[in-house]
Amino acid sequence: MLVNFDTPPFIDLPLDGGSADSRLTGVPWSVAHEYGVVLYCPAKFRHAHVRMNHHLIGIELDPGIVSLRIDGRPEVSTIQKSRGFYFVPAGSSIEVRKETPIEYILLTFDPRFANFLPPLPDHVLDNVADSAFTATALALRRQFLIGGSVLQLAAELARVSLAALSQAYRTGAYRNALTQPDCWLNATRIRRALSFIDEHHSSKITVEDIAYAVGNISASHFAYAFESTLGQSPHQYVLEQRVRRAREMLAHGSSSIADVAYAVGFSSQAHMTSIFTRRLGVTPAQIRTSAARVSE
Repeated sequence: MLVNFDTPPFIDLPLDGGSADSRLTGVPWSVAHEYGVVLYCPAKFRHAHVRMNHHLIGIELDPGIVSLRIDGRPEVSTIQKSRGFYFVPAGSSIEVRKETPIEYILLTFDPRFANFLPPLPDHVLDNVADSAFTATALALRRQFLIGGSVLQLAAELARVSLAALSQAYRTGAYRNALTQPDCWLNATRIRRALSFIDEHHSSKITVEDIAYAVGNISASHFAYAFESTLGQSPHQYVLEQRVRRAREMLAHGSSSIADVAYAVGFSSQAHMTSIFTRRLGVTPAQIRTSAARVSE
């Protein structure tokens, strides 16, 4: 449920073949900060079409291929790096299609508070990296997942995100969202790699297996190019997909935690718990409890 504002942060627009899961007003976690709202969106949200009444800063917690259509202009396919952030100015109409599930956190900023905000860009930009923004976003995600206190972290994330955006805009350390990125791997090869991992992540797969599926590239060059392009190694991406699938099964299924661990490719329940704790800051049992709480 979204926090109430005199003017909503954004308006969901119609989608061709869209579902209820595509509408941002359906996100399960949100909290107000001083100038807007923070939303935490799990990876099932793959398609959205909105008109922004607020400025928007978002951070992608997973890499992937994203197609953007901004203010009705031609669609651009872009490769989004893991934990890269982006900015959309108020008044923009933006349609986003994500070819693979990507988890993200959004922050909106009401233009009525312009006097309290730093100078902001007048165009969409993306794929900016900032370690403080990432760390604070991950800390907030953990608090959402365990049902902890989020107000202080939401305020801190708003501050840190504005500082990161201001720094990137001032120094030119960003990419215009309507330009094609320079990549070590092109979109076709990235699609092949991500598709192969999606189909086989529950099995024991190696970098050599993925490179072979991509075609005509050595394992060592593929591993370097994959990480350079997506900001995450192939092994880390495989683990992320196992965690994502396990979270879905824990939230919506009744299988035991041990059975979930084996089903998604972990060697044991203890192994999965270790990976969850390291990556999410929560245990599989806490994920199951959190899902039950959100669905109430």
